[in-house]
This record gives sequence, C-alpha cells and structure tokens, in this order.
Amino acid sequence: MVKSLDQVFAEFSKVSNKSFGGWIGGLDKPWLVEFLQQIPEPKTVVEIGLFMGGTSNILLFLTGNSKYYGIDSWKAGDHQAKPAYTTLKEGFIDQTLWAKDRITLVEGDSTVIGKTWNTPIDLLFVDGDHDYETARADIENFSKWIPVGGHMLIDDYEMEGVIRATDELVRFSDSWEKLRIPDYGKKGDSEKIFAARRIK
Repeated sequence: MVKSLDQVFAEFSKVSNKSFGGWIGGLDKPWLVEFLQQIPEPKTVVEIGLFMGGTSNILLFLTGNSKYYGIDSWKAGDHQAKPAYTTLKEGFIDQTLWAKDRITLVEGDSTVIGKTWNTPIDLLFVDGDHDYETARADIENFSKWIPVGGHMLIDDYEMEGVIRATDELVRFSDSWEKLRIPDYGKKGDSEKIFAARRIK
C-alpha cells in the first residue's frame, strides 16, 4: 500500500525529528514519495547536489537500508535557510544525522568525481549545477553505472541546460524507458523531476 506524503512525513518526523525541507516542492514532493514506494528497493543511491538534505531525507527514508552517496562542493549560493547554519554542509549533516551510518559524503566537483566513479548505482538523483556542460557531464559520467532496471531522476527539467542535456542523453535514447516527463509549464504547482528506467 502506497502511503501519502502526510503519512510518510509523520513517520519520518518520529524517526528524525526533522522535516522534508529543501527546494523540492509543488507536485514533485508527493510524486517522489509515491515513486520511491513503488520501485524495488535500491542497494545504492547517489545524489548529486545536496543543499541541506531536504531531498536527501526523502531518498534516505524511503529506500530502506540502501547505501547512500551524497556529492556536493557546497560552494553554491548564500541561502538564507531556517534553522540557520554556518555552512550548507553543516546544515546537511545536522538534517540527515538520523541516517549518518548509511551516508558517505563525497565533497568536490561532481564533473571531476564522475570521471573516476566506479560504483554501481541503482538510483541516481541528478541535481547539481544546472548549466548544460555540468548537467551533461553528470548524466553521462554517472548514468553508465546504472544497470538495467535501475532508475535515474533529473531535477529542474525546466532549465534550458538541463533540458538540453537530458533530451540528448536520455529522453530520446532507446536505452531508457521514460517514466515521467515533467509539465514544467503548468501555472502554480509545477513539475520539475524527469524520471527514467534503464532498459538496455
């Protein structure tokens, strides 16, 4: 039985005493919560672009005992977040403390890290820098480690660079079954997460 966002959040709050924060919102948050309950539990989750762990908490909570790798340079943006932290990395560590034993942080430029990555990935969440070159490098470098049946989610599929990279490498590729092409043009609650499953 698939639980609603409210049900999952209530259970998560008891475990972590935290919230599902971050930038993810609109129709994406309930969609992601539902999606993660319907796919086979991944052994390995990789998230590129962490901010302070809002999406990370959803991924961690709904993927059971998966091994989680979080990749970020923590150099982007001076965001005013509540509660206040000295650095974004400090915020991430505090917000995801409840799952610290499952988390491996890889700090640095994802486009450099991706060149030597060699660990299979069952679920990849791409949300790094949104320019074309970075989005393309992240998708290209990390997606080759996703086996048949594995999943890739690409956030911010309303930004020109992300759309171009995703379309070139995934949307029009016969290696991927497209599970969600977001309707980012909607007024009000927009959709931004693109989802695909590797089929060959």
